[in-house]
Amino acid sequence: MDKACELINKIQDFDQNIHQLAEVYEQSNCIMEEIVLAATYSEIDLRICQNLKDFLNGVVKAKLNKSEKLITKKQTKPKDNSVLETFERKIANACKNTGTHNLTAKEGLQPPIYNMRVMDSQQASEQ
Repeated sequence: MDKACELINKIQDFDQNIHQLAEVYEQSNCIMEEIVLAATYSEIDLRICQNLKDFLNGVVKAKLNKSEKLITKKQTKPKDNSVLETFERKIANACKNTGTHNLTAKEGLQPPIYNMRVMDSQQASEQ
């Protein structure tokens, strides 16, 4: 039973401290070999061996899923942010600077003048 506790402690330490994918592979293989050897030399029962294997496989699967989520998050997030930042910089700020939908006469703000040319009716009368 001491060997089973030792292996459980190794798996828990592996779960808390290993973060790199290469280390996950190496450490999980080492721990799995220790579990198999302990069962081979009858240091632990076969049922305990299977439970330890399942526990280790669950930890490895959780680590791989977490790494996969981080990788996909890093791949998609910069593209979204760069498009959003570009939109804000080029479109939204320009619209905000020239927009008149929020301006009212009560505030004393005049809408920007978009057409500085003289209207066609004024040109005809002046000529």
